[in-house]
Amino acid sequence: MRFAALFCACLPLFAQTNAGTITGTVFDATQAVIEGVKVTAHNLATNVAQPATTNASGVYSLPALEPGALGSGHEHSGCGEFPQSG
Repeated sequence: MRFAALFCACLPLFAQTNAGTITGTVFDATQAVIEGVKVTAHNLATNVAQPATTNASGVYSLPALEPGALGSGHEHSGCGEFPQSG
């Protein structure tokens, strides 16, 4: 048992990260939540895109985003695409 405790104590620990998370809720003009909206964030410097889709509560989460300027887009069937940047 002493070996297992020593082994666990030698593992490196990472308490900080260099990434962020964007979480939000998508509403329509009547303030009703919208399920199934594809939300995409892309890093403008690297052009790496990360997509997410809203759940039944209209909530999306984009975890582990690298720092930098981001662009975003929102797309839902029947509504078209709405790109944004900056």
